[in-house]
Amino acid sequence: MTNLVPGPDPLGLPAPVWLLVTLLVVTHALHMVFMNFALAGSWVLCALMVGRESEWKKMLYERMMAVLPVAISLAITFGIAPLLFVQVLYGQFFYVANVLLGFFWLAILALLMVGFYTVYALKARRPEGGEKRIAARPLRLLLHLGVASAFTAIAFLFTTNAALSQHPELWPLARAGSPVGSVWREAGLAVPRFLHNLVGSFGIGGLWLVWIALFRGSDEEAEKGARLGAMVSLVATAIQIVIGFWYLLSLPEGVLKRFLTFATPGSFSLILGILLAVGLFLALFFLSQAPSHARLRWIASALAAAVLLLMSATNEALREELLREHFTLPEWTVRTQWGPILVFLAVFVAGLAVVAWLARVAWRAHNPRGAEPSS
Repeated sequence: MTNLVPGPDPLGLPAPVWLLVTLLVVTHALHMVFMNFALAGSWVLCALMVGRESEWKKMLYERMMAVLPVAISLAITFGIAPLLFVQVLYGQFFYVANVLLGFFWLAILALLMVGFYTVYALKARRPEGGEKRIAARPLRLLLHLGVASAFTAIAFLFTTNAALSQHPELWPLARAGSPVGSVWREAGLAVPRFLHNLVGSFGIGGLWLVWIALFRGSDEEAEKGARLGAMVSLVATAIQIVIGFWYLLSLPEGVLKRFLTFATPGSFSLILGILLAVGLFLALFFLSQAPSHARLRWIASALAAAVLLLMSATNEALREELLREHFTLPEWTVRTQWGPILVFLAVFVAGLAVVAWLARVAWRAHNPRGAEPSS
């Protein structure tokens, strides 16, 4: 089996391994912030169109639709960096998985384009009168279901790619038969891994809903929309904790043993992540009782951000453990090029500052009450 794994790039790495792994963890967590809203938010928009129509639902729907294209764009933008770092650190596994998936991997681009441009079709308005070009409610619901399904399919394919790239023992089966089928039949962690990603998106997406409702809504929309978001996040977090333990117990015996005996640094990020997830659940419970409470909102958001970062770090530790028999990061030859690295870091920090500034301007421009609601 080892002979099937290509050797690492003989040119080596342009930066220390610890720096590349840190950048991978941070950029992946940033990508998840926006990706989670794109995925969960697309399903919440479907739910807002089902059942009895009300004024607060319509207003919340419009505000979510205003945020969704921006979130999708930022998810794509912030998703490029972690993909590049994965290619640099684990290229011999990542590229083989891409080739084995073939058209399934390329389908991600098609699904992304369909979902992205369908959102703009749903937002489009006629020049005269400002009415929606697609006004029929059943058709709009159908298109929303298409967007949500497309983003869910992308999550499914990324999970499949990750499982295939981290399980080289599946490569012969993937080459001989269906690459997707071989992963989901043989990789015991594929199902809990996918559900972990899907359900987790509602935990973060619900918090997005809280902020959108409170910062952009009328009094009724703020109260009902924020409560809805808090409940979505609360229920998703509770389910996510259960799925997380399922995911953990589905790991290969040797990998699970290393995590449970603290033989890997990922053990510490895992334990801390679980503890903070429980704290997040408690914060969300109190927030669901008082959705306009500013301090609870900030506490829940800070805990969610910390959980995302720790889970991203744990994910990278898991990747290294799953590939331990085939390759370890210390095997890389490092030929540091500090000039390009410092330029990248400077541009990266400047980009984050610009995005933060744009977000602040956007929130203020669309906040009809002009200030954050008080607790």
